[in-house]
Amino acid sequence: MFSLEFAVLNFIANKKIKYAYKLEGWENKWIYTDVPSATFTNIKPGKYTFKVKASNIDGFWGDQYTELKILIKKPFWRTNIFYLLILILISLIIYKLYKIQKNKIETERQTWEQKFTEALIEVEQKSKEIVFPM
Repeated sequence: MFSLEFAVLNFIANKKIKYAYKLEGWENKWIYTDVPSATFTNIKPGKYTFKVKASNIDGFWGDQYTELKILIKKPFWRTNIFYLLILILISLIIYKLYKIQKNKIETERQTWEQKFTEALIEVEQKSKEIVFPM
């Protein structure tokens, strides 16, 4: 959202002056008003030209107008760089989760190997005791 205010340098009958404005690229028809301001909302990123003109105190509209070039840029979260950063961040999170899971599985495997080795040694000792009682 943005607003623009404008004025005509007439100190005698300022209240009789009418204004017309348009934002080319958004609304291409003149908007007539008594209020020397314009407010725009939900304007998409792009290049626009704001034009404004005023009548004289007799209500005569001339062909002269003043214009202002306006450039509305995309917000950061709608740029390709932001999308790339999000993609990299998601990739890093997935990779980290993969590494955590892989380490957990490796730790469990080592624990089971150690228990299996201990059980195997215990069985061998028991079998020696059975074959050669002391």
